[in-house]
This record gives sequence, structure tokens and C-alpha cells, in this order.
Amino acid sequence: LHLWPDLVLAERAVDDAAARHPAYDVVPPPADFVPRSGVLWKATRASAEKGAVVWPEIVAGLAAAIRTELPRP
Repeated sequence: LHLWPDLVLAERAVDDAAARHPAYDVVPPPADFVPRSGVLWKATRASAEKGAVVWPEIVAGLAAAIRTELPRP
């Protein structure tokens, strides 16, 4: 919603749930950790404003991971 709001089909958003809700992460997640929609949180609660708040943190985290895993020679 923050980056490309015109690509969001909000009327199709659902808040389904996975079969299991562990208190830990598994990567990659087993099929029963992921709801049918593939969305891991409540899609109907998303907003462009929330995306704008978290986007800088996402970019910073990804940039740090890239610098760590793919250092310049």
C-alpha cells in the first residue's frame, strides 16, 4: 500500500489463519504455519500509513544484511 497502492486489491484481502501458531520462527515455514492466502498477518489491517512507518526499517535491515553477506572486495 505504501509503495504501489494502485496494485492492491483491498476487496480481496482476507484475515485467514494458519493451522498452527508457534511462538517461534521456522525458515522456511512448514505448510501448516502459512494460511491459505499466504499472508502471515491480518491483511485487512494494512495501510499505506503503516507501510510508510515500517519501510525505512525494512530497507535498513535489508541493506545491513546485504553488506554483511555480500561484502565489497
